[in-house]
Amino acid sequence: MSIALTYSVENTDNVKVIKIVAPIDFSFIWYQKFRDVYKNETHIGTKFIIDLVNTTLLSVSALGMILLLKGHLDLLKGELILINPKKQPLDLLNISKFDHLFNSSLDENPHKNHIRTMPQHGKYSISTNNQLLTVKAYDDWNIETVISCFEVFRDQAKTLKHESWSCLVDLSEWDLGPPEMLNEIKNLNIWSEKNNQKFEAVIVKNSVQKHFLQNSHQAFNGIESKFFDNHDDALSWLSTSQRIV
Repeated sequence: MSIALTYSVENTDNVKVIKIVAPIDFSFIWYQKFRDVYKNETHIGTKFIIDLVNTTLLSVSALGMILLLKGHLDLLKGELILINPKKQPLDLLNISKFDHLFNSSLDENPHKNHIRTMPQHGKYSISTNNQLLTVKAYDDWNIETVISCFEVFRDQAKTLKHESWSCLVDLSEWDLGPPEMLNEIKNLNIWSEKNNQKFEAVIVKNSVQKHFLQNSHQAFNGIESKFFDNHDDALSWLSTSQRIV
C-alpha cells in the first residue's frame, strides 16, 4: 500500500509549525502537492518539519523540491527540519551533504551524518569544437564530481580563451548536485568571464533544475546566458549573431 504525502499545522509557543509526512516514494511526482503546502505561507518564523518516517525511496528531484522550500523559508526567517530518515534517504542526504544545509541533526548518532570523503557520484563529458565548449552531465552528483568536472572545464577553456567563446551546458540527463555546488558554479562563472567567455546556453529538464541554477548566473556581468528545454533551440541560439565563432 502506498502512503501519500500528508501535513498538519500546529501553533506551539507562538510558533507556527507545519509538519509534512513524506510519502513512501518521495519523488518529483509529488512536486505540485508538496509546493501547495507552502507556496502561500507568509508567516514570519514558520517552522517546517519533514518527517521521513514512511519514506523508503527519496529521489534527487525530491531534494531539489526540499531546497525550494528552504529558499522560501529563508525569506520568512523560518526553519526547516528533517526527521526520521531511513537508510536510503539518509545515505542520499549524506552524499548530497544536505545535512550541512539544515538547522537540525538528521540522526541521534552524529557520526552517521557526516561522510567526509566520498567517491564520485554521477559522470560528465566535456568537449570543444571551434570556440564552443560543451558540458554534458549525467545522474546525480556529489561535491567530488563537481570539483573534478570544473577542473577539467577550466583546462579545456584555457585552450579557447585567446578569443571569445561560448558554452553549452546539457543537463537533460542530470538530476541535481549538493548545495555547495552553487558556490562552486558562481566561482566558475566569474573565472569564465575573466577568461573571455561571452555566451552560455543551459539545457534543463525541469523547473527545479532551473531554479537551482538561476541564482548562480547572477555572477555574470558580461556573459549573456539563457535556459532551454531542448538541444536544438540552445544550439540555434548560440549560432545566432556569431555566438559560436
